[in-house]
Amino acid sequence: MSRTIFQQRLQQQGVTKPSNENTDSGAETNNVSSGPLRHYPSEKTMPDKKDQAPVLQKYDPEQDEMRMLNEEQAYQLRIARKQKIKYYIEKVFQVVLIASCVYLVFLIYGVLNTNYVYDKSNGSVVPLVVPVETIKAKAEYEVVSSQYLQARTLYEEVLKLDYRLGMASNTGEDPLLIAPEYEKLLEKISSLSVQMAAQTVPAQYTQPYNMLLSWVQNDIALYCQYISRAITQNNVADMNKALSYKESMYSNFMRITEIVATLGSRVENVDISMLLNWSPESFIEQYSGGI
Repeated sequence: MSRTIFQQRLQQQGVTKPSNENTDSGAETNNVSSGPLRHYPSEKTMPDKKDQAPVLQKYDPEQDEMRMLNEEQAYQLRIARKQKIKYYIEKVFQVVLIASCVYLVFLIYGVLNTNYVYDKSNGSVVPLVVPVETIKAKAEYEVVSSQYLQARTLYEEVLKLDYRLGMASNTGEDPLLIAPEYEKLLEKISSLSVQMAAQTVPAQYTQPYNMLLSWVQNDIALYCQYISRAITQNNVADMNKALSYKESMYSNFMRITEIVATLGSRVENVDISMLLNWSPESFIEQYSGGI
């Protein structure tokens, strides 16, 4: 009883009683020292291994260099991968941009070259539907009409020189300065002749095309040759020949113009007003009015 009271007092004072296990007898014995009480640390208050001083490892320069090399290679791989992705993105963007521009140009070209008609059924303007046969017929006709326009351009150059030659006495221009310009036209005439001879022409336009080719190779070419020689050499015979070819050049070209205009009137969506409204006289009148 007195022991129990003593233990309670010790507990109230904050002193714990150590206990020892007797492995030999298995009995518990409680000993209370008459000296100062000691506090025996438990297993939880033992120093932790983390608090111990770290063990220094030996520095290996080769291993450190290998580690740095691996990091550098990994960095270079990441940079190369980013650049590759950026390259493909830029390529895709360029392709999309080019395709968009081509599509936009195609739309603009289609709008500008589309003819519109008024539809009475719904009261609106709708695009004119052109059959494939009409497009083909127009393309075949333009083979002849395009060459005709080039030949007419040369004829207009001759008409300008003839007007200057006729007005030389009034303007004071020396005819000897005009003669070399006829010679220069012969180079353009020769180039057009070669071009037309190499052109493939649809069968239905063979005859008028050959007439135009003959006009280029003979009428206008011979006229420029003789008129230049007549002026330079003051040769009356060459002048007479030049005047003869001038008449044939005029009459044959007017005949060709009539034929080309008639052929164009049979093809849909072809404007022949520039053929019907043109003549050497109207051109000279317009040219002289601008001087």
